[in-house]
Amino acid sequence: MTVIVANGWQLLFKAGPMIWPLLLLSIVVLATGLRQWIQLARLAKGLDARQKQVLDVLRGGTLKEAMASCESVPDLMGEVLKAGILKFGVSRDMITGVMEETFARRAHDLYSRLGILSFTTNAAVLVGILGTVNALVVLFQAAQARSNALSPLAAGDMAGAVWQALLTTVAGLFVAVVSFAFYSFCAFRTNAIAGQVETAIAQTANVLQQLSELQSQRGAADDENV
Repeated sequence: MTVIVANGWQLLFKAGPMIWPLLLLSIVVLATGLRQWIQLARLAKGLDARQKQVLDVLRGGTLKEAMASCESVPDLMGEVLKAGILKFGVSRDMITGVMEETFARRAHDLYSRLGILSFTTNAAVLVGILGTVNALVVLFQAAQARSNALSPLAAGDMAGAVWQALLTTVAGLFVAVVSFAFYSFCAFRTNAIAGQVETAIAQTANVLQQLSELQSQRGAADDENV
């Protein structure tokens, strides 16, 4: 194990100066990807159950209990549905708009981290290629100088310099693959959560509209009886 670690560090130092930006990008990828992964797992936990619980209470016509259910656990679904319940009595479009605005505020952080992962995926490839091209330029410049001095580089020296130049491309592709894996998984989970919340928003707006119409009908019936 010690030999492998030592060889790994030797490869890093042989890869040239562009390996350090790649190491920085790898740290950003791991920190952002793991944080996004953990946050999505927390958001997705019990999302369907929370939606069903609040809607069942709402269908019973008890707004206070529905509010209490939303406030019992301060999660994404509860916050979004609570925003809609607070607007009970207004039009369906206004209720939907308020809930979508509340969700958009909470979802901003999720999508912004996806932007970071998208950037690191592209940047890692470009930085890796830049490091290789820069090393090859230095190599061929040295080969020309040695050739003009009638002391050309040996084939072994050329091969050694070329594979060292390719190290940054290998490192860049590795970081890009890891970053793209995080991005793909997190994008899929984020879109799935967004779809669940959008469905809950539509269902909640429908239920609140039905309750509002029922209250209006009861009020009209009471006025007729009077």
